[in-house]
Amino acid sequence: MYKTILALLTVSLFTACQGENDNKVAFNAEIKGVEDDTEAIFYSTSEKNSLDPVDTVAVKNEMIKVNLPQVDEQKLYLLKVDGIRGNAVFINENKKIDATIYKDSLRSSDIRSGRNNELLQEYLGMVQNMSDKMKSMQGEYRSASMNQNKEKAKKIRESQDKVNKEFIKEQKAFIRDHSSSLVALMVLSDLYQQKRIPSKESKELYKNLAPEIQDTPIGKQINESLEKASRTDVGEVAPGFSAPNPDGEKVSLKDAMGEITLIDFWASWCKPCRIENPNVVKLYNEYHDDGFNIIGVSLDKSKSKWVKAIKEDQLEWHHISNLKYWKEPIAQKYGVRSIPKTFLIDEEGKIIAKNLRGNELRDKVAEILGDS
Repeated sequence: MYKTILALLTVSLFTACQGENDNKVAFNAEIKGVEDDTEAIFYSTSEKNSLDPVDTVAVKNEMIKVNLPQVDEQKLYLLKVDGIRGNAVFINENKKIDATIYKDSLRSSDIRSGRNNELLQEYLGMVQNMSDKMKSMQGEYRSASMNQNKEKAKKIRESQDKVNKEFIKEQKAFIRDHSSSLVALMVLSDLYQQKRIPSKESKELYKNLAPEIQDTPIGKQINESLEKASRTDVGEVAPGFSAPNPDGEKVSLKDAMGEITLIDFWASWCKPCRIENPNVVKLYNEYHDDGFNIIGVSLDKSKSKWVKAIKEDQLEWHHISNLKYWKEPIAQKYGVRSIPKTFLIDEEGKIIAKNLRGNELRDKVAEILGDS
């Protein structure tokens, strides 16, 4: 299913209840088929962009009634119901909230309160419509593939690509048209987190948001991520780094650079990385004498597994790691959230390409160094 800002809902949740607050926002919701005394728990985004508990109430007569605290800014809220998977999402904008909560699909619940919640429901509807289209086409694609109808399968892939591009246009238009709404920031988060548009374009969309939206916890976090990502855009000078090699000696990016250099983020436990390694080895052996260098930055935790993988895969280039898994500081500096991840730089350290693998990487290296 097409992923949305609901990725935010995977943030760790903590359990506690908030004390009394003089200023309240009434929340009244019907929730059919849920037993009395079932707990309904409300969370909101904090200054650190975690999800903090706001209140816990019990279901009574298939109703959830609670007075939520007033807020100084539009704030994203989540409702969880004990024993039911998922979350209902809404925006607290200091207006009375009426809702119909669907226990079989919390995220499809109907939450009515103010313009920003209308926009949130509109956007979630757009996402669902997109998801339904892609599901339908995916089923058609599987059927065409099983019947070995390559021409039909190709056309379906082209249709999927067209639908994707149209949806990106809709998302960008939504952001521009509703720049004073927290929902616009949520849509931008979707685009950026899913890497559907370049970070430079994401930054431009962010700059057009209203200052009060930029200043929200989510806004500050997205801005920080965009600033970090822009430092590794094509055309930028790759951030310098150094770390221990398997012998414990410090090796820097500068030490490893050739006429062109591949910065390869990988790990012994990463199957796609290990599958790609033979292609990289072949390319390295072919072009190393012409100035092609590689420095591997591992996200391993175990030194023995890291060293074993280097030996098994015959990776005869520079290797470094702080052995800190996803907390690897070089990976964090480069905004790496998945591996394999690659950056190709020239002799001056300028990034000339990103995320090239297989034939695409070979073609780029051959283009620069000359295809022998």
